[in-house]
Amino acid sequence: MEDETKPKPKTVYEEVRLKWGWEDIENCPGRSVLEYKYRSDLTKIEPAELLNQLENNKELNLVNIETKKVKSEKCRDPVWVITFPDHSGGLLTYVKIRSEKKGGGISFIHTLNTPSGLSRKTSGLQISL
Repeated sequence: MEDETKPKPKTVYEEVRLKWGWEDIENCPGRSVLEYKYRSDLTKIEPAELLNQLENNKELNLVNIETKKVKSEKCRDPVWVITFPDHSGGLLTYVKIRSEKKGGGISFIHTLNTPSGLSRKTSGLQISL
């Protein structure tokens, strides 16, 4: 018999949603973007590194998680995708490469997606996972 007093484990999607501030993307159900106005330091962090900041990343099977790095003809920026191991959604990150005129460097724009949001977006970008 299970102990009913133990809190139910959260999904990876729920853990990520609770850890950082996310703003829903207008007209895109199941998709939200990380709010950078309070945490601009997160634009410098690769998606797998972001997930490793979760306190229970080992329990959630996020250690050494695979990042799929793709290019889409529908998007000028490279796109990195992580599908959560519990199938609760995933991260889709745009890799913004700044020109030397703009100081150079890379920024990561992280979006958190439910399974249906991730499916719609990857389909729209013509990315197969």
